[in-house]
Amino acid sequence: MLFDPAHISESSVGLEDLLNTLPSMTWCADAHGLTTFVNRDLLAFTGRSPEAFLQQRFAVAVHPEDRDGFQKCWEQSWMDVMPFHCEFRLEHHDGTYRWIRSEARSLHAKTGEVMGWIGSCTQIDDLKIAQQQANHHLQRLERNEERFRALVQATHQTVWSAVPYGAPQVDSQGWPGLLGQHPGLGPDAWLDLVHPEDVLATAQAVEQANTQRTPYVVEHRLRQPDGSYRLMLGRAFPLQDADGRITEWIGMHTDITEDRRREQVLRDSEQRYRALFEAMPNIVWMSSREGQVQRFNEHWHRFTGLPTEPHGLSWLDAVHPEDRPAAVQARTEGLRTGQAYELEVRLRRHDGVYRWHACQIAPFSSGVASDESGWLGYAVHIHERKLAELSIQRSEARFRSLVTASSQVVWITTPEGLASSSQPAWEELTGQDCEASRGQGWTEAIHPDDRAEVIQAWNEALRTRTTYQLKHRLRTPEGTYRWYLARAVPVWEPEGLVREWVGIHADIHEQKLGEFSRLRLERLVNESDDLIGLMDLGGQFEYLNPVGLRLLEREEGSSWTWEDITVPAAQHQLRTQIYPALLSTGHWLGDLDLQHEGTGQRLPVNASLMLINDPTTGQPVNIAITARDIRERQRDRARLARLVEASSDYIGIANREHRIMYVNRAGRALVGLGEHDPLGEIFTVVHESDRERFETQILPEVDRNGCWQGDLKLRHTVTGEAIPVWRTIFTLTDPSTGLMDGYGTITRDMRDRLAVERDLQRSNTELQRSLAELEQFAYVASHDLQEPLRTVTSFSELLVNRYADQFDERGHLYARLITEATTRLGTLLQDLQTYARVASARNEAEPVDTQLVLAQVFQTLEMEVQGTRAQLHAGALPTVTGHAAQLRQVFVNLIGNALKFRAPDRAPFIQVDAVREEEAWRFSVSDNGLGIAPEFHERIFTIFQRLHTREKYEGNGIGLSVARKIVERQGGRLWLESTPGSGTTFFFTWPVKGRPV
Repeated sequence: MLFDPAHISESSVGLEDLLNTLPSMTWCADAHGLTTFVNRDLLAFTGRSPEAFLQQRFAVAVHPEDRDGFQKCWEQSWMDVMPFHCEFRLEHHDGTYRWIRSEARSLHAKTGEVMGWIGSCTQIDDLKIAQQQANHHLQRLERNEERFRALVQATHQTVWSAVPYGAPQVDSQGWPGLLGQHPGLGPDAWLDLVHPEDVLATAQAVEQANTQRTPYVVEHRLRQPDGSYRLMLGRAFPLQDADGRITEWIGMHTDITEDRRREQVLRDSEQRYRALFEAMPNIVWMSSREGQVQRFNEHWHRFTGLPTEPHGLSWLDAVHPEDRPAAVQARTEGLRTGQAYELEVRLRRHDGVYRWHACQIAPFSSGVASDESGWLGYAVHIHERKLAELSIQRSEARFRSLVTASSQVVWITTPEGLASSSQPAWEELTGQDCEASRGQGWTEAIHPDDRAEVIQAWNEALRTRTTYQLKHRLRTPEGTYRWYLARAVPVWEPEGLVREWVGIHADIHEQKLGEFSRLRLERLVNESDDLIGLMDLGGQFEYLNPVGLRLLEREEGSSWTWEDITVPAAQHQLRTQIYPALLSTGHWLGDLDLQHEGTGQRLPVNASLMLINDPTTGQPVNIAITARDIRERQRDRARLARLVEASSDYIGIANREHRIMYVNRAGRALVGLGEHDPLGEIFTVVHESDRERFETQILPEVDRNGCWQGDLKLRHTVTGEAIPVWRTIFTLTDPSTGLMDGYGTITRDMRDRLAVERDLQRSNTELQRSLAELEQFAYVASHDLQEPLRTVTSFSELLVNRYADQFDERGHLYARLITEATTRLGTLLQDLQTYARVASARNEAEPVDTQLVLAQVFQTLEMEVQGTRAQLHAGALPTVTGHAAQLRQVFVNLIGNALKFRAPDRAPFIQVDAVREEEAWRFSVSDNGLGIAPEFHERIFTIFQRLHTREKYEGNGIGLSVARKIVERQGGRLWLESTPGSGTTFFFTWPVKGRPV
């Protein structure tokens, strides 16, 4: 049976009219769910005819996106015969879709059979838009809540909840983390954790908050797990039911021990986020797309005094004029990009005072009509935080100024101790740029001697996470090193991890140099060989160095005075001489006698006393004393006096006025002075023949140069004899002032020496004459013997040529012996004549090219060289000064010997070289021949000396004698080095400039 209002009984005809007159959209459907009736309101809303609905599903007018949901809901209600409820968008006659809430119930016959359905449609478009807006606001509140929770975590606050009257809940997670235990023992158990001095104020604040049902803020000290107390800022807010009863307390505790300056910021954050929207003391507003304010929340009115629904007033009118350009620029950029933006501005309070606010502005859209979109903004009061930031900035600027003024350099590293970011101060200090100092590169700026210690100390600080402090040297950009005090501390994260290391380098170079100077001074005093002490003006000693303690045999730490360590004469000297000198000049220098404590022995010292004044008042406070033990000096003086008196030379002293002050015994005897005769002036002992030279030349030279030496004649004061002497005169200086204080002289009697020199001169003259006669004899003898030798040689040759056939064997032997003897004699006479010619030659020196001379020698010896297959080599040879023939003779003799005395098993190898040695050339002639035993190295230079028989090696043993004679006459020398069986090297020197012979 179909349900159709048109087919019901006549008494029911008024039902259709009734449905049409209802102030809502009504529809009917049969038991199968097909539409059978729609009233006029529904037809007017949709703009459709009844035929468009009748015998069709109602879903034909539902929005396509909502149609499936609508049909599922309707089919479920129809099948289960349950009331129908559904919200969907229905097509309006203008073509748009409007939100509709439709409800329907089934109609039943008396038998219980479903006859049909009757339903209504209510337009909820405005409600839906309001819900969307509410959802949008709720989402923003949820985001704000998330931000709040993130802020709580980032700032390490402890959030807790409690039942009414402040009793913490058992499941609260904040308390164990804050205090290390679960506060579930009772309503007031947590007060046991509050510092006794803060318990009363805390309890009163909690009680008042419970009574007045208002939030409370309290500062108190809470006991930590380790027993220590930390200052906490506790805040709590009540959550109330509809009747105003407190259902729960929401609170948080913040540790403000380390950083009180964030107190106001945390308080503002607490107010911004309490009780969702109302708990957040924010200014919230909605603006049109053009920025025109449409409405504000109540907080706007309370803060600015302006109405919540202004007309024609842009929110920018409440912004400080100085901040308005930045706000306009941010707004313009936001409108251009359609993106949310943030800024900080000062907003005018109702009393005309501007306060800082952090603003966030974001676009929103209703999603229904584009003309209902705009901007939603809120402003958080950050005035105290802003002032704190400005204060921090000013504090940081002051800190940096302080660091700059104190010559300290601040640097930062990673938790691992590595330099990563740019460190301008470090770069200015060391010259290392960011790349050079990165990682461990900063250690390259440390002095090599300090680097290992610095790295070890730094690694130890990183390992133990404790303060690092060390003194070391750093290289400056100029390459020099200066001393610095390095100190660094870790910066902690709340979780107990190191976030970074912050350190400083303070320049202590001058202080360090002062320490070095002080240490050197202490070492100098302690290791000094002199007594060094300090006493007060009353003579009480305050300090005595180790040498002084040993010298006087005193124990360190005991007390003694000036009278205890000096003999009575020195005590009198202190009162009558030393004190007056100290008061007038501030110092005294002289000899005095100290006293050994154990033996009472007198200790003569040379002492220096100096008055020390207070640097602030200028008044004398101490006397410093240094003393040197002069016992050895006095003994040296006595020994020197005995030595001077025992000297055979004239030794004397005269003052600056030329008056003789002392002459030793030998000096008095030399000039005829008795022991008690007056000495007079130094001129009186100079002979008249030299007195003018002495006064006008010698003494001025002594005054000018400090010394003079030379021949002089003294006068014997009794006989007037002129005594030739060799005299040294020198100036004497005062050791304390360094000024010239007189003259000293050492004079030697030259009479005996001059006599010996005259005898020696006569002997040398006679020797030269004898040598010349001997050389002349040798030359004449060798020359004159040539004639009879030639006669013997000629007749012996005639005898052999004419009568050889008449000789028997013995006669031939005799003839041969005569010929060989005459030949040897001729050679011997020629060699002797050569030797004599060398001894008597007189040649002027001239430049000689040694290279050319050696070439001539090689040519002269060509036959011997070819016969022995010898190899001759020469290095670079110089040009010298001398006589070419004589130098050639030297090379001929040396190279000839090398060819003659060659080894039988190898060809001769001869090398000639020259090396410059200061003012002479050193030549060397080396061979690989037989060699010469060390005992014969000098014998071979003796004339006519041979090491081999004539049958084995010919020659007369005169060649090396001639060579040495030539070299020595040139001012050089000839010697050899040899290894028997390996060869010999002859060396000779030849002066560079030579000398005429």
